[in-house]
Amino acid sequence: MPALPRVSVAIPLYRSRAFLPIIIANIDAIADPNVEILVSDRHGDDEALEILRERYAHDPRVRLLTGRDRLHWVEHYNLLLREARGSYFMWMPHDDSFPSHYI
Repeated sequence: MPALPRVSVAIPLYRSRAFLPIIIANIDAIADPNVEILVSDRHGDDEALEILRERYAHDPRVRLLTGRDRLHWVEHYNLLLREARGSYFMWMPHDDSFPSHYI
């Protein structure tokens, strides 16, 4: 059976500490090794990205993007689109729950 195409999943963060249980559950539910998970915080107003960095330090699917440039949400989304390496792309908002078979 041929390998499935790579899918990039983008999770933009902004003051996301309260949503960490949802974010972690969503990432943990993705079992496919051919999924790229982009998590980005361009403000750094809380420690959400650092907590995720520690948790997923050894998961090669997870790429963490950080900056203090305080990008507007449209610029932030465009940055994530440019960083994506997959053949397919999807957004995963920090406050939405997704079933494990969603991707």
